[in-house]
Amino acid sequence: MKALTLEELSIRLNGKFKSDGSFQCKCPVHDDKKPSLNIKQAEDGKLLFCCYAGCKTEDIIKALDITWKDAFKEKEEEFFPYYEKAIVNFKTYTKEEIQGIAKYIYTDATGNPVMMAVRTAKKDFFQYSYAGDGKWKSGLNGRPPVLYNLPEVINAVKNNIPVFIVEGEKDVETLRSLNLVGTTNPMGAGKWKPDYNCYFKDAKVILLPDNDRPGREHMGKVMENLKGIATLKYIELPGLRDKQDVSDWIQAGNKRKQLMELVKKTQAVKAENKDDIKTFTLKELLAESLPPVKWLVQDILPEGLSLLLGKPKIGKSFLAFNFACAIASGTNALSNMKTEKTGVLYFAIEDHKRRLQDRVVKMVNAMIQAGEEIPDNLEFSLHMKKLQEGGMDQLKRLIDSRPEIKFIIIDTLGRVRKTSSGGNAYEIDTDLIGEVQELCKTRNISILLLHHTKKMKESDYIDDCSGSTGITGSVDTILKLSRNRNEKEAILQVTGRDIIHEQELAISFNDISLSWELLGDAEEFRISKERKEVLDVLRDGQPHKLKEIADRLKKNYNAVKYLCWKLDNEGYIYNLSGYGYMLNNNNNNTNLTNPANPANPTNPANPNEKVSRLGVEIDTPNPDDSIVMKENDNRVSGLAGLAVNENNEYFSEEDVIPF
Repeated sequence: MKALTLEELSIRLNGKFKSDGSFQCKCPVHDDKKPSLNIKQAEDGKLLFCCYAGCKTEDIIKALDITWKDAFKEKEEEFFPYYEKAIVNFKTYTKEEIQGIAKYIYTDATGNPVMMAVRTAKKDFFQYSYAGDGKWKSGLNGRPPVLYNLPEVINAVKNNIPVFIVEGEKDVETLRSLNLVGTTNPMGAGKWKPDYNCYFKDAKVILLPDNDRPGREHMGKVMENLKGIATLKYIELPGLRDKQDVSDWIQAGNKRKQLMELVKKTQAVKAENKDDIKTFTLKELLAESLPPVKWLVQDILPEGLSLLLGKPKIGKSFLAFNFACAIASGTNALSNMKTEKTGVLYFAIEDHKRRLQDRVVKMVNAMIQAGEEIPDNLEFSLHMKKLQEGGMDQLKRLIDSRPEIKFIIIDTLGRVRKTSSGGNAYEIDTDLIGEVQELCKTRNISILLLHHTKKMKESDYIDDCSGSTGITGSVDTILKLSRNRNEKEAILQVTGRDIIHEQELAISFNDISLSWELLGDAEEFRISKERKEVLDVLRDGQPHKLKEIADRLKKNYNAVKYLCWKLDNEGYIYNLSGYGYMLNNNNNNTNLTNPANPANPTNPANPNEKVSRLGVEIDTPNPDDSIVMKENDNRVSGLAGLAVNENNEYFSEEDVIPF
């Protein structure tokens, strides 16, 4: 069997080739922000894997979804010598030969070197494992990581001396300069391992987070690990700017004395059972400084779990993809709605690559013509298991391994939701969608689920959702797209927990760019559209009575009556007593749906002054829909061939005697 080639792998992993013929890429096993996986092909065709973070080759091959035989011609049992060659037999260096502006050596409990963290001038970090004889090898090479400054930590705990846990070796050294004991885990925030907990049995521990979200989340994770094991104090240092730490705090002029005062006045974290119900008081809630709601799309798509409803084939996927492109590039969605730029993953489960490519080509061309850059942080996947059958685990692994992705679109929910053959549908949907919502909260991501509506329309659009109310009740935000077949215009309705004022927006589909564009408030657009429909009926030059107009438009009689009264009062039409309404041809503002038209009542520039028609000022119509004309007004009306005398009587122009 032919071994997998390096070129094939480099295409899959988007790797960059080096001068020695190998290539580097992001490791698929761990949370890799910088390329740390080196892959090289031996002369016999075998692939040699080396992850500088220490990931095992067997795990890398599993993550790549390939077999041993894809990478090696031999049988599985013949592989292990090459595994040792790839991971262990690597070039060694002295400490002086390794380039870096700071080098931090980690030791075991007895003080023997285990690993070294090296910081470069670009603030990148690399790990090396100790090879003996003062030599170091790149990567951990299968060795388990240890805590920094471990012997001092063990001695401090033994002698009841408090230990500070910080984020980064530099901060540990800062504390050491103050004659304090500190420690940190290697490889940064989020990398605390339960294996470290055993060193803190009955210890006094002070947690000092970096002043940013990852730092606080990291210390929160450490706190959860050590609750019930150690006595904990959690201190956010005052006066820090964003991303600063205890080293910055000390450099700003603070001393050991100020730090000790903070430790003294800080209450210990209560030892709680993770299953206990946690409470907080109203005053605590009011005093807490919480970040505002983050909007992925301004005013209509907040962070969290959202649901986009609509009939099949009306443009939900196009709308979702418009959101995806705009959010990935940080440009406006729906023409003028601001977005929050972040990495996006689109699960196009109903599509194949050809259809997906056909769609994106037009959209991307439109972006290029508009001067926008093609986003490089928008990714696609065409497959996902049912959420109840492994799909949820797939999502969790992906989110944990790709922290740059903060917005996920699943198109559609029906493809990943296993329908229940028995049991309570509401409870099943609540449990499933509730688990997805909890995933959004705990992993700090947002997910948009696309879903179909029922065939029968309900009075409340939320109830149009196919399935039980367990779906709509568990999501944070609901959007519903509605439009008639063969029409470009549609209505987008928005409601949710963070939507203070529910919205109804009119949007229009652009066939050229395959994108949705905002028209404005749906009610104003609807009124403008209905006014145009009435005017279109009257364009035949004949008078039409209210019932005839209502029947032709298939609308409510009273609604048409009110609309005609408004158009009459604004001078667009007039009522001939006994004949019906006619179009006022002297009024040139015929395109009422054009927002630029000053006669459009939805145009804010329209002064809405009282309109004169044919020189006659119109008062409020009588209940019988007749028009009262001013005395001695004998001008010709808009009815061809008829004139009006001083008694408001109509007569033929042939009876008029020229003066």
